[in-house]
Amino acid sequence: LVGTSTTTSYTNTGLAEGTSYTYTVVAVSSTGSKSSASAPLTVSTSGSSATYPAWNATAVYLGGSKVSYNGVNYEAKWWTQGETPGSADVWKVIP
Repeated sequence: LVGTSTTTSYTNTGLAEGTSYTYTVVAVSSTGSKSSASAPLTVSTSGSSATYPAWNATAVYLGGSKVSYNGVNYEAKWWTQGETPGSADVWKVIP
């Protein structure tokens, strides 16, 4: 099980660059009844999308500093050191 969603879409984060993933979907009703699995869908992530230096846990970043971490680009909102992008409020995702 990769994840669940209560809507008609799902976003899978933290995927590796240049990797293929295969998904199937099973619908579950409010009473717990399950549908048959959908046909598999294979998708691939693109290669390196890093346009900024890789995040370094020992580096000091000032507000406005931009880094790439796990294929996602982030910008520091204020001074930080050792706070992992994607798991700390100091970082915001940027395109």
